[in-house]
Amino acid sequence: METLSFSHHPAFRPHHYLPKLKAVLLKPSISPITMAVNVDVNWTVNNEWTLSAETAFDNVGIAAYRLDNTGEFYIFRINILTRYNDGEYTFTDASGDTYSLSINESGTHYVDYNSSNATITNVNYSP
Repeated sequence: METLSFSHHPAFRPHHYLPKLKAVLLKPSISPITMAVNVDVNWTVNNEWTLSAETAFDNVGIAAYRLDNTGEFYIFRINILTRYNDGEYTFTDASGDTYSLSINESGTHYVDYNSSNATITNVNYSP
């Protein structure tokens, strides 16, 4: 797993880092996903963009993710960079709470949440 550093850019701007992500983003799908898929992960809060492991990328279409703990009302934020155009993501944290995110285009998306244990342990994708 490779961590990307964005110390000079507080907000992730995929077009600035496309050369590094290009191979990941343009990887062809083996087949379109037609049913819900679950992937176990271990995403910890680190306030940095991280390239997804092959399993997460191939199965749920997340090229990179970032977990922040800089919120005011909601303490945590899951940011994802997706390659799929639409669908529903559900994230489960280590405390067993779930958070949903609907998307209608590929790109960066986020969901804010509060948790007693913010590590994301499972991602579900439904087309």
